[in-house]
Amino acid sequence: MKRLLSTPIRREFILLILLPFLLWVICCWSFIFGPLPEDLNDYSYGNKTVFLMTHFFQGVYPLWDPGYFNGFPFEFFLRRIGDGNPFYLLVAFAKSFGASNIHAYQFFLTFYYFLAVTGFWLICRHVLRHRLAYTGAYLILLFSGWGARVFSDYILLIFVPLIWFFYFSITFFKEGKRHQFLGLLLAAAIAMTTYIPFFFLTVVGTIAFSGLIFFPKNIISAVLTGFSFIKTNRIFVTFGCLFFLLAISPEIQFFNESQRGEFIMPGRNVGTAEKSTLAVGIAHVKVGDLMSQGHFDKVFENHTRLSLIDFFVPYFFFLILILSVINPVTRKTIFLAVNTIFLGILCVTDTSRIYAFLYQYIFIFKYMRMMSFFFWTSVFPLGILLAMHQLDVFLDTYRGKKNVFLLVFVISAHLLFGAWTLTQTGITWLSWVAIASSLTFFLGIISGWRDSRILLGLLCMIITLQPMGMISYIAKNEAAARGDIIPQSHLSSDKKFKFENTGLSPEELNTQTSSLPEGGIYCGTKWYQDLSVNIPYKTKVAFTANTLYLMDQTYLYDDTTPEFFLRLKQKWDQRLNLVFLSNDKALPEDIRSSNENNPPEIIKETSQSVKVLHFTPNTLELKTTLDRSRFLLWVDNYHSAWHVFINGKEKPLLRADHAFKGVWIPPGENRILFQFEKPITYLWRYLVWFSFLLALAAVVFLAIRENAETGKQKALS
Repeated sequence: MKRLLSTPIRREFILLILLPFLLWVICCWSFIFGPLPEDLNDYSYGNKTVFLMTHFFQGVYPLWDPGYFNGFPFEFFLRRIGDGNPFYLLVAFAKSFGASNIHAYQFFLTFYYFLAVTGFWLICRHVLRHRLAYTGAYLILLFSGWGARVFSDYILLIFVPLIWFFYFSITFFKEGKRHQFLGLLLAAAIAMTTYIPFFFLTVVGTIAFSGLIFFPKNIISAVLTGFSFIKTNRIFVTFGCLFFLLAISPEIQFFNESQRGEFIMPGRNVGTAEKSTLAVGIAHVKVGDLMSQGHFDKVFENHTRLSLIDFFVPYFFFLILILSVINPVTRKTIFLAVNTIFLGILCVTDTSRIYAFLYQYIFIFKYMRMMSFFFWTSVFPLGILLAMHQLDVFLDTYRGKKNVFLLVFVISAHLLFGAWTLTQTGITWLSWVAIASSLTFFLGIISGWRDSRILLGLLCMIITLQPMGMISYIAKNEAAARGDIIPQSHLSSDKKFKFENTGLSPEELNTQTSSLPEGGIYCGTKWYQDLSVNIPYKTKVAFTANTLYLMDQTYLYDDTTPEFFLRLKQKWDQRLNLVFLSNDKALPEDIRSSNENNPPEIIKETSQSVKVLHFTPNTLELKTTLDRSRFLLWVDNYHSAWHVFINGKEKPLLRADHAFKGVWIPPGENRILFQFEKPITYLWRYLVWFSFLLALAAVVFLAIRENAETGKQKALS
């Protein structure tokens, strides 16, 4: 224990960072080890993460999701969760100790949030001067609505790499160490391959540009440090840049694929002239702006009704901002305020002309919908830095100055804030403790208390007590609203091939009450969307309830006409022994007639004509025993990256019944293999993933070695 506390930085980390975080864990125990609500975004992202990691450790890199709207390229979700992120190993680590899927994912969220707040603390130690200021900044972020947001949304996946990118940037351009440079590239790679990279680029670009304006000498010095590092570490920099290019290559490939139009997002990109499916119409952006997604109505009232999605922050944050009106204005204050205001304006989209201008003339704004993410990832953290910088200034300016006017102002500010709080309803009693403690804290500063441990203890009490009460109400409200049953069956990855499929996913059920066209989907292949819009819902579900069919006749049809969907509906309703083939894929020899008037054969698990030998998200291997040539229809969506092999020889894969895939099977005994993508694609994806893991290991190794060398040099000097 003495060794752990042997240095000031270790004592500070354990006592002021680790212990408060463990206190937060205790407060959030019911979120970490309770059910993950299905109606929140984080449930869906947890599902996809577990799906990825479960199959990954079974030797399968899932690039196709057969359970999503009758099959969908999983790349769409891989890009959202950032599949190269090496910290997803924590999910597998937790599962190896017997944790359920849901608890394994929530363990990952908890550790990842610890990374976020720790990175923020490290940044604050470089940006702020006093321990009171940077410890307060850490505690405000830890015990704010961010901590609850972790279990209700997926913004954390963006926030962590962004925070660490800025930490490594600050330290690298000051010290120029190898682990800092590689950490910068690793954080940037994770951020660029998670959700929409343009959020990351916008925040970094905004802060870098404003930094050039307000701190030109510092920026020039940073650039010179960077050039000097490159000059002396050419090989290391080259390998680092190669890693970054390899890491973001899936993102580039995905963006190119989005312009081919094989998958679509109806409802999102209506009104945009961009070719890419990922583009968002400006009218649809408002759905994700701060006014729609902020949930700020319980900041100053109704604390007893707080939920996971509501924003809250310790009152000390507002009190220090109120007191800052008497502080001298510094260049750092203006810098932080300008960035906070500008990024805040982006959050409110169409209420600001600035956003409309940016949307029209800067293409990256055409690809971002959830503009409220700017608040959580940048505006709020910058606001905390701004507030705590004011504490820095207050300490430098007024500590020990027993000025009557100053005393009257501080007391009056707290009394007025307390009087205003009295007019609010549903305030926790700990809020009054926070206000009273804050008054004591500032009077202590003005009085010149020399024992900083007393002030530090007061600060911790001011910031942590009030949110602890708020979190307890969130836990009670969530338990009352959702019950205490943990849905163990959720967040699972079923390896068994489903001969019978209801065709209903949670997302598909939700579309029945969504703002999309009737029967529309959030995202899917363009052909399946056609079915969703043009085929009655019951007809579609009834036909897709079975996964494999054997047919005897094929018919060439122009599937771009309204008449086609009418004929397709009639065929499905009557269960005709007939498949419609698209005229853009079928050859003359693929069109065959038959005298068989029997209904199509529906393949079951007990069927003798078709047996499933092996199934993964990416492959389906069958053994067929037929007395005649028949057409095998697999009710799984067509995509150009699918291939089919019969007895080891590739055959043309046909788009059948508009959205699905099929192939003619010769008589006799045959082995059929459906395979998504080529083996080289999987080799490339494993290489990308291992490059992330290797980069993380290198950052840790170099950090330990370089910090040890620095410690030796200090000891010798």
